[in-house]
Amino acid sequence: MARPRWPRFPDITRDELVEIARRIMAGPGPQSDDPDADWYTLLFDTNLTMPNASHLIFTASEGRTAEEIVDEALAYRPIAL
Repeated sequence: MARPRWPRFPDITRDELVEIARRIMAGPGPQSDDPDADWYTLLFDTNLTMPNASHLIFTASEGRTAEEIVDEALAYRPIAL
């Protein structure tokens, strides 16, 4: 009961997802003082159909942009059984 609800937004836009991805990519580190990094990761994963979509961000090779990552996540289609 202490956990917040899953942050699901049915009308989230691509641009909003790109901004969320950018914030995750900035991530915790010497240049970032963002205490909400975990929240952005949860928000990203919850609002895409791709399971663990944030994995694309954390395993992205150098040079991939937030736009490319979001486009790949949005292109995901589950296999119909």
